[in-house]
Amino acid sequence: MKHLLLFVLLFPLFVSAQKKLDNTIIVDTVRTIKEVKQILFNNGYSVEGNDTSFFVTSAKQMKTASVLRLMFAKGDSTIIIKGQYKLQVELSLFGVPTTNDFEMVENRLDKHNINYEYFAEMNKIAKQLGSKITYLKQ
Repeated sequence: MKHLLLFVLLFPLFVSAQKKLDNTIIVDTVRTIKEVKQILFNNGYSVEGNDTSFFVTSAKQMKTASVLRLMFAKGDSTIIIKGQYKLQVELSLFGVPTTNDFEMVENRLDKHNINYEYFAEMNKIAKQLGSKITYLKQ
């Protein structure tokens, strides 16, 4: 009986644990758009557009030569967060410059992978929005 109770209490921790290549964070919360935007502003982001259900932040300069922008979808009791990054390094092949487009952020378990920093930033914002967090690969 003691083991069953322990399993029931600890099971939610294992279900929502971060896994390699997760790219979506879902926060169960009833925060208002104004509260979400305030949290983003406090973390160095501004919000583009006036939509109250779907919005994208401006690109924020990260420690590396890259920028990160966050995408939000707000439901009645959940907020879905996805991230996109772009390296700010330009290469020139045979005199033709190549440009980088935004790419999706994926959770990487290796701290030396550049995605690790981006997913950690997404996770930091998610934890400020609420405590019940789920990670998915979509």
